[in-house]
Amino acid sequence: MYHHLVQGCRLQSSHSAGHAATSRRGKIKMEAAASNPSSKRIALVTGGNKGVGLETCRQLASKGLKVVLTARNEGRGLEAVEGVRRSGADVVFHQLDVTDPDSVARLADFVRDQFGKLDILINNAGISGVDRDPVLVAKVKEQVESMDVDQRVQWMKENSKETYEEAKECMRTNYYGAKLVTEALLPLLQLSSSGRIVNVSSGFSLLRNFNSEKLKNEFNNADNLTEKRLEELLDSFLEDFKANLIEAHGWPTGGSSAYKVAKAALNAYTRILAKKYPRMRINCLTPGYVKSDMSMHMGVLTPEEGASNPVKVALLPDDGPTEISSTAVARVAVVTGGNKGIGFEVCRQLASGGIAVVLTARDEMRGGEAVERLNALGLSHVVFHQLEITDASSAAALAGFLKARFGKLDILAIVELQLLVASKVNNAAVGGVEYGQEFDTNEEKFGGMDFHQRVEWMLKNAREPIDSAKNSVKTNYYGTKHVIEALLPLLQASSEGRIVNVSSNYGLLRHIGNEEVRQELNDVDNLTEERLAELLDKFMKDFEAGALEPHGWPTKFSAYKVAKTAMNAYSRILARRHPELRVNCAHPGFVKTDMSMGSGVLTPEEGARNLVKVALLPDGGPTGAYFAMGEEALFVGSGSEILALKPTIPTLAPPSCRHCAAKPPHELPRPLAAPDPPANRDRHAARASSIRSDASLFVYTQSIATAYLLLYVDDVIQMACIINLFRWLTERLRSKFSIKDLGPLHYFLGIEVIWRADGFFLHQQKYAHELLDRADMLDCKPVAMPVDTKVKLSATDGARAPHASLYRSIVGTLQ
Repeated sequence: MYHHLVQGCRLQSSHSAGHAATSRRGKIKMEAAASNPSSKRIALVTGGNKGVGLETCRQLASKGLKVVLTARNEGRGLEAVEGVRRSGADVVFHQLDVTDPDSVARLADFVRDQFGKLDILINNAGISGVDRDPVLVAKVKEQVESMDVDQRVQWMKENSKETYEEAKECMRTNYYGAKLVTEALLPLLQLSSSGRIVNVSSGFSLLRNFNSEKLKNEFNNADNLTEKRLEELLDSFLEDFKANLIEAHGWPTGGSSAYKVAKAALNAYTRILAKKYPRMRINCLTPGYVKSDMSMHMGVLTPEEGASNPVKVALLPDDGPTEISSTAVARVAVVTGGNKGIGFEVCRQLASGGIAVVLTARDEMRGGEAVERLNALGLSHVVFHQLEITDASSAAALAGFLKARFGKLDILAIVELQLLVASKVNNAAVGGVEYGQEFDTNEEKFGGMDFHQRVEWMLKNAREPIDSAKNSVKTNYYGTKHVIEALLPLLQASSEGRIVNVSSNYGLLRHIGNEEVRQELNDVDNLTEERLAELLDKFMKDFEAGALEPHGWPTKFSAYKVAKTAMNAYSRILARRHPELRVNCAHPGFVKTDMSMGSGVLTPEEGARNLVKVALLPDGGPTGAYFAMGEEALFVGSGSEILALKPTIPTLAPPSCRHCAAKPPHELPRPLAAPDPPANRDRHAARASSIRSDASLFVYTQSIATAYLLLYVDDVIQMACIINLFRWLTERLRSKFSIKDLGPLHYFLGIEVIWRADGFFLHQQKYAHELLDRADMLDCKPVAMPVDTKVKLSATDGARAPHASLYRSIVGTLQ
C-alpha cells in the first residue's frame, strides 16, 4: 500500500555552473576520494538539493553514514552540500540527470571508483507532471494558506494543467528515471552486505485511483507482472492520454493522471525487484503530505518530518520488510471508532506523522469511506478493518490481521465519541442515555447557550432506560477490555507499546458518592479486574432496583460515569501489571460531536490533538495516568469548589484587599519541589462559591524557574508561585470552563482572561497595575508566550473587536 500525496522532493531545472561551482566541485570530489573509511555505510539520494531530499541527506549523515547528494543543477547541488557540511556531516556531491543515461553512467563510475560499493539508494527525484501558473500561485498565496487540506488539494486540481508533453516527461522522470538509476547502481548495491533501495512514492500511486479492474489487477499482480509488460502499459497510457481516452479506458482521472500512473508503475517495479533480489530490502514509501514546491507548500508536514520516513525505511534491519506490500513505516497504530469525529481526526493526525494506522469501525461501509477520505489526502498508510468492540471474535479477527500484516502493534487508541465531556482513543463508546424525540439541537439554539446551559439542557432532556445503561457498560468498559486483551500480545511485541483509553470528566472519582466504593476504585495496588466486575454488577442491580442515589452512585448519566470510572481503574491496573507499556487515560475536552449533539466548544481536530499527544509520549513518560486536554491531571477530579464557579457577566470591580482570602474547603494537591517565592510574597487561596460575578486570570514570571499565577475572583486574589501548582490550577480552569484556546501553559499568559456567558475573552483592564501592586507583584513581568490573535468579542460591550492587538498582553499597561 502506498503513501502520501505530493512529495517534497523533485528535480531542479538545469542551469550552467560557473567557475566557482566548478572549483567547489573539484574540491568536494577530492575530499571524497581522500575520506572513505571502509566501515562507513554509503547512501545515495537523488533529487537531494532541497525539500525532503535535502533533509534525507542531512538525517542520514547525522546517523554516521557517508552520503552522496545528487541533483540535476550543479550549482544548487553544491550549495546544498556546503550547507549540510557546515554541521560536520560527511556529504559529497555528484551531478545527476536521472533521465540521461550518460549522466547516470558517470554517477555509477564515480561511486565505484570512490567507494567500491553502495549500501543505500533512495530514488527521491521526481516531478509533478502538471503545469501551474507561477504568477497565479503567487497571487493567491494568502488565500490558499487559509484553506484546509481538502480545499488546497481541490484548488491544485482545478488550477493545474496536464499536457501530453508534461505527461511524457513525468513518465520519463518518475518511472524510467528511477529505473535507469537503479539498474546502473544494482551491481554496487549487490556488493553491500546490507543493500537497500527506497523508492519515494505517493498516495496518488494507490491502485484505488484506477477505474479499470483489469488495470488494477495487472498492476497488482506482482507474481506475474514483468518489466516489459509494465512498459507496454505505460505506452498504452500515453497513447490514451494523447487521444483523450484515459477516462474511457479506466486510467486515473481527477488531475495528475500521469503522476498517478508513473508512481503506480514505480510501486510495481519495486515489487518485481524485491522478488528478483530477496537478499536486499527494496521498498516504496511516501514521506507524507509535505510542505514543498511540488505541493505549493500546502502540506501538513515539514521537510524534516517527511524525511524521517524514508530514513526509517532506509535503515530497516536485515530481516525487515521488503517489497511494497510491507509497511514502510516504523510504528503501527489501531484507532477504534475511527470513522468520524475525534476518532477520524486521531487517525489523520497519527498518519500525518508517518504512522501506519488501522482505522476500525463497526460499520464497514462508513469505515471504508473514512479511509478513502484519508487516502485522498495522501495518507495512504491508513487501512480499514471492521471491529465490533463488544464482540470477542471480532477483536480476535483484528488481532489476526495485525499479526499477519505487521507482526506487532505500537499504539492502541480506543476512541468512540462519548456523551458530553468524553471521548477516548478507545473511541467506540456509547453515552448510555436517550433523548426525547421532541428535543431540538439546532445550531441557533445551542449557539446562544454557554457551557453550563448546554450541560443543564442535556441533563434535563436525557433519559436512562435500563437497556441503554447495560449497553453503555458493555461498550465503554467491557468492549475496551476485550480489545485490549486481544491486542496485548502485539503491543508487548513492540519496543514502545502505548494504550490510550479515551476517558471523560464524567469518569472522575468525584462523581462516585459512595466513599467506600470511591476508595476501592482508587486503590489500584489492591484492586483486581474481578472486583471491578463485581462493582459493575452491583451498580447494574442498583440501577434496576432504582437504588442508585441511596447507594452513592451517580444519578445523571450514571451508567456512562460508572463505566468510564471503571475503565480508568482498569487502565491503572494494566499500567501496574505491564510497566514496559505506557497505559494512560485521556480526556480530549468538550468536543463538538454526535454524542455531544454538536454542542461542544472544541473542534474534533482540537480534541484529537490532546489524545495524539498522549499516544506519542516518549519512552519513560507517565503511565497509569489521567490526562485532561493533553496535561496530566488527577483521577479524583477537582479538589476545590472554586473549580465549580459559574460566573455571570463580570462586573469588573477592582479588588479591595490583598489579604482577604480564605482556605478552600479541600486541600490543594502538594506540588513537586520548586523554587520558593520572594520573602515578601504571600500565597492566597480563594474563598469558594457556587456563583461569582467576575473571574480574571493573570500569569507572570520572575525567573525561568518560577511562574506566578494570579487568579482574581470578585474581591478575592489567589496567587500561586510554584509551576506545578500553576499547571494544576490552569488545567482545572480549562477543563471546567472548556477554554479551547488554552495550551499546556496557557496561550494567553500575561493577558487578562475574562469569563462571559458566551466564552472566555481577553481584555486589558485599567486596574491591572493596581491589582499587581496589591499582590506584591509589580516586579513581575508578563510571560512571553504566543498569543491567539483571532478576532474575538469584546468583554466590555460585546462588539466584535476591530483589531486583534486590543487583546494582546498588558505589557503596555505595566510600563
